[in-house]
Amino acid sequence: MELLQSQKNKLFDLIVAAGLSPLQFDVFWSADGTQLTEISYKNSRYYFKLYLVQKERRVTFCPGKTTVKENVNYSGWVTLVSWVEIWLENLKHELSQPNKWAELLKSSEQIKWDNQDGENTQFSYQEVEEIQGSISRAKIKIAELGLVENHLRLIEAKLDYIGEKAKTLGKVDWKNLMMGTLITLVVELALQPELTNALWAIFKETFQRIILISLR
Repeated sequence: MELLQSQKNKLFDLIVAAGLSPLQFDVFWSADGTQLTEISYKNSRYYFKLYLVQKERRVTFCPGKTTVKENVNYSGWVTLVSWVEIWLENLKHELSQPNKWAELLKSSEQIKWDNQDGENTQFSYQEVEEIQGSISRAKIKIAELGLVENHLRLIEAKLDYIGEKAKTLGKVDWKNLMMGTLITLVVELALQPELTNALWAIFKETFQRIILISLR
C-alpha cells in the first residue's frame, strides 16, 4: 500500500514518540505498483507490514501483544496509526526483556564443583555452624556492594533459606538446592555485569569453603 509523504512522516514521528530512533529501522516503501510497505527493526525478527489482499487493507506485525505475529484488517489511515502505535509498544516491551534462559546457562557455568559425596548424609552440627558462619560473612560482604535495598533483602532471604535447609537436607540434596537457588537468584536480579561478577566472587568464596567442609 503506497503512502503519502505526510503519512510516511507520521510513521517517523510515531517511532520517535515511542522513544526509539528511526535509524534503528529499515523501511521499504510501496512504489511503482508494488503492494507492500514494510518497516523492520534492524538485526531482529520484528517488523510491521501493510499491504492489500483482494482489495482489503491488511497489516501483519511482529511482535504481537500475546502472540509472535498478528494479522488484522484496517479500515483507514486513523486505524492504521493505532496499529502502528500498538506494534511499537509491543516492540519496546520485547526489546526490554532480558534473555533469562541465556542468563541461566551463563550463570550455571559459574559453578563447576564436582559432587564427590557418595551418600546423601546430613551435615554434622559443626558443619551446619560453619555454613551459618560463612553465610553471615557473605552477607556482610554483599552489603558492601551498594545494592538497592530490595535486592539486598532478597539475597539475604535466599542465603538464610539455604542456611536453614542445611539443618535438614542431605549433603547432595543441599548442594543441588544451593546451586539452583544461587543461579536463579542471579538471573532474577539482572544486575549490571560488574555487580554480577562481584556477587559471584562472594558466592564462590563462601560456598567453595562450605563444600570443602562437607568433604572432610
